Amino acid sequence: MQYYAFSKIWILITLIVFIGGGIFAWQYFGVPGKEAGDETANWNTYENKEYGFEIKYPQDWDYTILEMPNTPIMFAPQDIITKTKQSITSIESDKSFTLWITIYDKVLFEGGILPYRGKSNEYIKVISSDVDVNGVKGNYYISEYLKDKGSYKTGEKTATIDLPLKNGYLSMNLFDYQYVNIFEKMLSSFKFIEGGEIGSWQTYKNQEFGFEIKYPGDWKVAENLFVLKPSLVFCPANLATDPDPEVICKLKTGAAKPQYEDGMIYLFKYDKSVSKPNNPAYRFLGLDSQGNYYYLYPTGNNELILNQMLPTFRFLR
Repeated sequence: MQYYAFSKIWILITLIVFIGGGIFAWQYFGVPGKEAGDETANWNTYENKEYGFEIKYPQDWDYTILEMPNTPIMFAPQDIITKTKQSITSIESDKSFTLWITIYDKVLFEGGILPYRGKSNEYIKVISSDVDVNGVKGNYYISEYLKDKGSYKTGEKTATIDLPLKNGYLSMNLFDYQYVNIFEKMLSSFKFIEGGEIGSWQTYKNQEFGFEIKYPGDWKVAENLFVLKPSLVFCPANLATDPDPEVICKLKTGAAKPQYEDGMIYLFKYDKSVSKPNNPAYRFLGLDSQGNYYYLYPTGNNELILNQMLPTFRFLR
């Protein structure tokens, strides 16, 4: 009898500890599966209508536009921004710039004139990787100082991410690596918005297959003559023909078999009954309700345009 009573007490104590521990874990470690992006829900939002993007930043941070070449947008804790607004000479070191966003000219950027990227030297070791920011493909650079230089000591790091725009590049620089977690959370909140470059684009809508996608205002779109629906060809104005709506993207002349000129972007559906394509140039758009794959595929030097088209694709309800 005593053993039975003791067993019940022991079971009750075990249940209390288990439930209490669960409540503690829920309160302090969050709900399992909760995404890091939720942490930015109450952050402030910076919106740039000229280039058509927005990004979030912490509530106790602020931003200012610096009066220097390429007019970078500086983000930092409020006390640093307040000092910077009073006088930029209050910036005591490069690290005090904290984090900024800069828009670079496409020609200068791709020509390697600016900015200086991806090259290690006797002072800096640079590690680069590809990054996908909400469907936009870019480059991520981590630079580690091998020697003291300027305000940076041996072992300290900086980070840079470059994302393509239609007519330029957006560069996000982290000068003070202690904020790398904030840097990456801000990056996860980046997205293109209506207005600016993409906001003025045309929208192709396909009611039959239930999807839509944006494309540049000076481009044309036509059904692909050589592939089953809903395959599409997007072509720049200089590669478009006149008025026949069925053939508005130019074909190569003298080719052994009919094919389009280089410089097009193709949208196509890949049947679910066939294994997924392994062509690294195919850029995944999504799965439709039947499980079919949708892709974009560029030819010529159209990677920048394609990167901006990717996040505008959506299935219609």
